[in-house]
Amino acid sequence: MEKTKLGISVGLLSAVAFLSGYMGFTAMALICGYILIREDNLDVRRSAAYAVSLSIVLALVSLALAALSNFLNVFDVNSWMYEVGFFRVIRAIISVLGNLVSLIEKVAFGLLAVFSAVGIKVKFAFLDKYLEK
Repeated sequence: MEKTKLGISVGLLSAVAFLSGYMGFTAMALICGYILIREDNLDVRRSAAYAVSLSIVLALVSLALAALSNFLNVFDVNSWMYEVGFFRVIRAIISVLGNLVSLIEKVAFGLLAVFSAVGIKVKFAFLDKYLEK
């Protein structure tokens, strides 16, 4: 099995890169930053880039849902007074979508980490054409 400069296997470091995306942006910046700067293996570098890309996309989706919910809260005067209204249903739908995005984040990073640790190469063709530039 191929080793990295840290002395651990390529698959394990790729799994750590994906799990760092779940842990938060600070951990991801440190771990993926190290990988992108110091490691020479293209599979590990690709995994770090995928982890960063997936984190950014999921963060933007969560941000958009939260902003939409806050925007609707400003105009939902009936619900403030009477606890009924159309906006309440829309907010419930947005809340469900937010929870779904959170679940997708956990499952995606978990599965990608397991695939990398086992040695299955993870490739996203639509990301590869942007990452190759």
